[in-house]
Amino acid sequence: MEPDPSIISPETPEGMSPWTWSDLFPDADYQFSFQFKRGLLSSFYQPSSPASFALRERVRLLSQHRSDCLAWSNSSEEAIAETHRLFAELRLVGSSSISDPEQSLLALGQSLEADLILLQITEGQPVVVAGVACFPTGWSLPAKLGLPLLGVHQGVPKLNEELGPRINRFLGGLKSDVSWERANWGLSATSQLSLNPLTPFPRLTPQTPLEEIYIRVETQSLTILPSRTAILFGIRIHLTPLADLWVNANLRQRIQRALRTLPASLADYKGLTPVLAKLIAG
Repeated sequence: MEPDPSIISPETPEGMSPWTWSDLFPDADYQFSFQFKRGLLSSFYQPSSPASFALRERVRLLSQHRSDCLAWSNSSEEAIAETHRLFAELRLVGSSSISDPEQSLLALGQSLEADLILLQITEGQPVVVAGVACFPTGWSLPAKLGLPLLGVHQGVPKLNEELGPRINRFLGGLKSDVSWERANWGLSATSQLSLNPLTPFPRLTPQTPLEEIYIRVETQSLTILPSRTAILFGIRIHLTPLADLWVNANLRQRIQRALRTLPASLADYKGLTPVLAKLIAG
């Protein structure tokens, strides 16, 4: 039976915005996507199960590698406290208030499957001021602390030139009661959730077999806190074996078209270059 192209993976939590494979891989050449869907915070952040592997892995990482996953600045204390109260009201974190910012971020990081980044508007630019990121895709939160969003994206070829102004305008219009959600994709040589460059993980090579390649989908949520002190940016990771999708001829052709038209600099940035020729030909 061919995989259902309407879901990202069989383990996608019920109620999450339904990003279809056709959304991610339209029948068109590759381009940066700025497509957002309106959703609910409670649905986006709802754990897939009370004792999911992702939650257990977050507890482990925050116990063993906390300094690699968690960061905050003094200016973010009020926003961290408000974020904690927000998730307590949604009944997604236990205590309604923790006075210590680090302990508050730790509680959020252990209770939610999503990574959280807080952005404050400084001199007209959203700046990374705090967060907990256990499952980054090739980046480290402590290295991003204090950077404006344009600086965070500086390494992504052509992104700022093509989408930078639109991103800033979009963030300026956020409402506190709406979760605006988008999704993007990459490939990985592992089902490992954390691809933090500070810890080792397998990379794609020309020898990586199809059965060991995964579609790594990031679903993202953007909202602004009710006090408008900060923007809350959430990121969830979904992994699907590429082989599960490869049997669907139409979907395989869409993925191959995206890979074939991906700019070379972006393919290098995403670490896809070693497997491009094999996947496009196959």
